[in-house]
Amino acid sequence: MDRYKIRAADIITAVLIIIISLLPIFLSASRGVNAKKTAVIYKNNKIEQRLYLDKDVEFYVGSVLVQVKGGKVRIKDSDCPFKICMHAGWISAPGSTLICLPNRTMIRIEGEGGEYDAISY
Repeated sequence: MDRYKIRAADIITAVLIIIISLLPIFLSASRGVNAKKTAVIYKNNKIEQRLYLDKDVEFYVGSVLVQVKGGKVRIKDSDCPFKICMHAGWISAPGSTLICLPNRTMIRIEGEGGEYDAISY
């Protein structure tokens, strides 16, 4: 019956295995919080503005009203005919883009992390 007895070394080993297996989760979560995400706004294929998503602001780029709130960005208002860019909603992941073709405006999120390893055009 002695071979089924739990020893202190068994408990220490189990705790170490759990800690080591959870370590990547904690490391990736802390890196995502500290990573600075930037919205790059292009107008006519030229960089119009570059801003961090940590401040809540609203501003116009031509006739497009851009809103940054809570680490996300969206096109709040536009004078384009179908307003497809407004219906695209909020973006926050690096690599995500919003495009208003009639106004030749594009917003792209840059930074570490995100859903994709690489994007090719």
